[in-house]
Amino acid sequence: MEMLEAYFGQQDAPSFDPGHSHAMNPILTPKAGRNWVAHEGPQATIRMGHTSVKRSHPDYYKIDVVNTILGGYFGSRLMKNMREKKGYTYGIYSANWARRFHGEFIIQADAANEYVEAVIEEVKKEIRLLQEKGVDQAEMNLVKNYLLGRSINRRETPFQLSDLQRFAITHDVSFEEIDRRYEVLQAMTADEVPLIAQQYFLIDQLVEVVAGQQPS
Repeated sequence: MEMLEAYFGQQDAPSFDPGHSHAMNPILTPKAGRNWVAHEGPQATIRMGHTSVKRSHPDYYKIDVVNTILGGYFGSRLMKNMREKKGYTYGIYSANWARRFHGEFIIQADAANEYVEAVIEEVKKEIRLLQEKGVDQAEMNLVKNYLLGRSINRRETPFQLSDLQRFAITHDVSFEEIDRRYEVLQAMTADEVPLIAQQYFLIDQLVEVVAGQQPS
């Protein structure tokens, strides 16, 4: 800290407002449904998703918990269903990418062309199961402990802490808001999972993009 202060501490901070891209100003309203990109080969790439909340949204951390259950880590429901049980894909993940001005809910997978329809239907099935039946306490505890451990693991080195600082500035969130994750994770209950899934994982708004061979 003494060296940082000696070499950089007296420099004036910029006073200008960098603003943001005009592309971020409109409300994004993509059209749901299937979009095919013709691509020859035995395997197709699948992307599904819709617009979601921005980083400062009060439910961001709860959405992150439910997304983790669905497809946010290697032990997720999507992975257990389509990799371990059915063998449709080597890997399938979902993500809630929350940025400063908007966000996206995304599911991604690669699968043989003949499994494309099955993968898409199983994704929707797993979302419905979360919306209708939620999770038991054992699964809830597992995911909460995983997320708590990962959060702590990301604060071990100076480079990780500098990344946290960069993230806070880029997304215009305070350290207090970032630390709120721990409070939310500790307090969130299994009963909240179906409510969050119903509100933020919207099957009828999913945009489906498939790069592969179209069925004849």
